Amino acid sequence: MTPRRSSLVVSLLALAAGAALGVLAVVGLRAWSAGPGPGTAELAAEAVVVPPVAAVTLGREDLEPRRGLLGDPDERGLVRVAYEVDLPPDQAIAAWVSAYGPQYGLRTSPVPLDGKLLATGFAGERFVVVLAGPDVSVPPGGAGPRERGFAAPAGGTVVTVEVGTLDAAP
Repeated sequence: MTPRRSSLVVSLLALAAGAALGVLAVVGLRAWSAGPGPGTAELAAEAVVVPPVAAVTLGREDLEPRRGLLGDPDERGLVRVAYEVDLPPDQAIAAWVSAYGPQYGLRTSPVPLDGKLLATGFAGERFVVVLAGPDVSVPPGGAGPRERGFAAPAGGTVVTVEVGTLDAAP
């Protein structure tokens, strides 16, 4: 191969590599600008977060959506709010299902989750989990409710409401 032909091949390869990087940058920027999904302010505005009965707020935890290394959603947004109500757990769950069941398709589970009554539902790209029991429901293995900023209940039923996204699409 002659030096002139060799430099032409190198130039063409560099041009192709530059074009490929440019396309990747545009695609990555487009995906990044779309956002990883709704933020917690939008999730906290969901109707199901408002208690349908008299309640004392024990706290709220916001987990903002985050992007992963390649721009894909790493964590979806989630809002967890806890209330203390003066009802037994079955009546507390029934109050949420009665108030928000049609909007979110809330259904009660016949099987308790960690000793707590459970109702779940979906509305579009949102999921809703409502748990009723003696304390705030948080995922096992991590920080407990107090470490997450939730107040201790005074002895009533605690209803924990979680709203999150199923998909990163806004």
